[in-house]
Parts: sequence; structure tokens; C-alpha cells
Amino acid sequence: QDIKEAEKYLDQLQSQYPDFWQYTAGVIHLARLYIKENKVEAASDLLKSQADKHREKYDDEFRNSFTLCKRLGDLLNDSMDSCGLKATQEILSLLFEAGYVKEGTYELIKIPVEKCIDKKDFDGALEALEFSLKNYNRVPGFGAIFKHFIKEENSEKLQKAVDLCMTSSLDQFTVLHHLMFGFIENGKLKQATNIAETPGLRANMALLKDHCGKLAMNDKMQQIQDLIEATRNLFNIDKEEMHFQLIRAHSSKKDWHQALDAYISLEEEGLT
Repeated sequence: QDIKEAEKYLDQLQSQYPDFWQYTAGVIHLARLYIKENKVEAASDLLKSQADKHREKYDDEFRNSFTLCKRLGDLLNDSMDSCGLKATQEILSLLFEAGYVKEGTYELIKIPVEKCIDKKDFDGALEALEFSLKNYNRVPGFGAIFKHFIKEENSEKLQKAVDLCMTSSLDQFTVLHHLMFGFIENGKLKQATNIAETPGLRANMALLKDHCGKLAMNDKMQQIQDLIEATRNLFNIDKEEMHFQLIRAHSSKKDWHQALDAYISLEEEGLT
């Protein structure tokens, strides 16, 4: 944890064994110490210098290492905590350019967006989303961003987030499903229904089942019911499966009365 001592031993190692390179973990650790003291330039110079000396030895096994990716993720998390979004984006770009990890590694790309979301900094999250789309054609955390701006009734920023996602590698149906989920989770059934009635939209049952499962885990049974209602006329919807999700959710909580009511509703619609 002592920067001066770490620098001293790193200098000794590099001078005595100039061809030895398998001490990347130590370099990353020292970079983290710099970052925690808001010494972004020192951290960047260290990482770049190490890569310049040994880049030709960085093979696919090295770049795809789970342990290395975890250490780099810790570095980026520290940067978000100590140095902010801009500095973190610069370091993220450097890690890819220097060849430490495969270009566009999602586990690293998502960190700036997710850290902003964790801090409730949704303006920062939107900025990070735009950076991620521009540089890597990925849009991590977009569903949480939709949900927040719907809650805040900020139609301008919601529209910006949707527009960004519509130009990403995601298909438009996926974006619209998550927009619908955002309206459902904010109690806006009418708007969710309007999304479900978008001409040409087809039900993505894998997404719908997954979202029902997440709602059930958080005891949001009414939202599952609302999702069933919103998607009632959605093309290609498996109504029986949607009702089953509600029945299973109630049953998992041993709420047999509500589970029975859900089953009766299923029968009333002629789905059994």
C-alpha cells in the first residue's frame, strides 16, 4: 500500500530482469494506488509504459484471462470512485489500446455506466451510455436508465436514451420490450400497452419470462399482472405462459389464494 516502496521494487525488477514481464498484477496494483490518490496521469503512464515494453508477449490466453479482467475491473471501479467518469473512460480506452484485454470486453465496458447507476447519477449514466455506444457499439444498463427517466417523467432524456439504443447492436424489439418494462415498473400501464401495440412488434417470450422472474423475486406481483394486461394483444404472445408466470410467482411465496385467483383468471380466458 506504499507507493514509494512499490515504485522502488518495480524499478529494481525492471532493471534486473528487463525481459521478464509476468508481473502485470503488480503493475495494476500500483496503478490502483495511483488512482486512489487521484494520480490519473501517473497510472496511465505506468500502464502504457508496461504495455510498450511487453505488448508483443500479450497473447490471447493473457488477454482472455478471467483473473486479469477482474483486476482491471477493480482498477476501473476505483477510478470511478476516486477520479470520476471522464478519467475512467480514458483509462478504459487505454486498456484496450495497450492490448491488456480484448477490445470491447463487455465486463469492463459496463463498469462506468453501472457505477453511475449505483450512485444514482443518471445524467452521468446517460453520458457513459453514449460513450459506450460511440466507441464499442454496446449499451449496458439501458433498462435501468429507461426506468429512471420514466420515473422522473423526463421525456427528453428518455427519448435520447431510446434513440441511442435504437442505433446500437440491439434489435429494436429488445429495446421496445425494455421500454415497456420501464413503464410497467413505474405503474404506467397505459403507456406500456401503447408500446406493446407498436405495429410489427412481436413478443420475445424469453425476455418476458425473464422479466417476470425478476419481478417475482422482488415480490412485484401486481407488475406481473400489469405486464399480462399490457401484452394481451401483443403479436405472438403466449398468454398461457404469461399467466403461468403469475401463478408460479404466487405459489413460490405460498400465497395459495392469489395463485388460485390467477388460475381461475386463466380458465376464464379459456387458456386451459
